[in-house]
Amino acid sequence: MNNNNWGTTLLGAILLLLLAGGLYTWHSLREADRLAGIKVAAETQEKVRQEAERDLRAFAETHLSDLQKLIYEINTEIQVRERKLAQLADEMKRVNVSPGGDKDYRAWSDAVASLRAKVNELLKVRRDTYLALKKFELDPGGKVEVDKQREDRLKLARAEADRTRVQFNEMRKSDSPPEPASFVPNTKDGEKDKGKAAPAKKRWWIFW
Repeated sequence: MNNNNWGTTLLGAILLLLLAGGLYTWHSLREADRLAGIKVAAETQEKVRQEAERDLRAFAETHLSDLQKLIYEINTEIQVRERKLAQLADEMKRVNVSPGGDKDYRAWSDAVASLRAKVNELLKVRRDTYLALKKFELDPGGKVEVDKQREDRLKLARAEADRTRVQFNEMRKSDSPPEPASFVPNTKDGEKDKGKAAPAKKRWWIFW
């Protein structure tokens, strides 16, 4: 009798283990399928994004070459400045100085943020112009003077690129190495110069 009870208990335990193992395997397979689905969706979305970017870039290179060239230039400027800011941050941390507490570092970081905002504005102009021309092309109503409308819209985008180009060139011309925040000129007439402050100058320079 005892042997029968022991056998029944053992069989029950084995069945429970098999059930638990089956549930774990089923759950693992479902989770793997879910993750695989997320990965495929992300890859598909990225592929669509890249294709759209290629179309927008090709459109701009054909119709708005100055705008697309300016996007390239500002992006290159951002990459250079970000790399040097990262190097500066590393140097400051090595000597136990917080980059976020340094006014020059903050100013240069703000300059990069400003450049990035300019790029985003140009990308929006590029996208909106592309869509506007697609609307002219695919308008079911078949509006007249489509060519004139297309050219007017392209002129608006080119004008925005020209304005941004002027701002960008002025920014680069104004670059000049800053004096350290704690620097005080040592002149013979130091006493006379006390209390005098040099006029503030907006600087975009960063380790050229």
